[in-house]
Amino acid sequence: MNSITPRTFPSIRELNGLSLRAMEAHYRLYEGYVEKYNKMTAKFAYTLVKGGAYMTGDMQSMKVDITYALAAIKNHDLFFDILGGGGGSPEGALGKAIAEQFGGMDQFLSDLIQTAMSSRGWCWTAYDLDQGHLFNYPGSTQSALPVWNALPILGIDMYGHAYLYDFGNNRRAYVDAVLKNLDWGKVGSRLERALGMAGAG
Repeated sequence: MNSITPRTFPSIRELNGLSLRAMEAHYRLYEGYVEKYNKMTAKFAYTLVKGGAYMTGDMQSMKVDITYALAAIKNHDLFFDILGGGGGSPEGALGKAIAEQFGGMDQFLSDLIQTAMSSRGWCWTAYDLDQGHLFNYPGSTQSALPVWNALPILGIDMYGHAYLYDFGNNRRAYVDAVLKNLDWGKVGSRLERALGMAGAG
């Protein structure tokens, strides 16, 4: 298993309504997940090389920790990457899909916000390659998704560390701030890649 280097996201330093202090603290948490993943995978590989009994209690624990850390890395990669825009409404294939599948942007945002508010961990918009549609999924932990063959194109971190600095317990104000900072072009690019995968069979 290859080690992971934390990605950089310059746009998260200049967000509207999401403070630099909060985003820097959030990014340090992401770096911590990367560090934990790298340590755990190295330990796992070493244990295998030494001939450790596979799926002993220690090995099981390592697998759980590796899975959780990697899910956290991927979730934060998605979340940070799609911030830095000016909100608004998407165009192109994403705008068309939202209009067709949700009845319009207002309906989509209403569903997304309700899903986020019901989530204890994460909220994702994902494209289901089998069903050919978008859906907003709630999640209680970092590793709550996958729904197999559903590719996340948008993610909102709903853990307390994401909003307490700036908003206290006002989770709705935090979600509104995230939406105002979405880069719909990047979200749309993720959908186009998903559509390409669906088209490739």
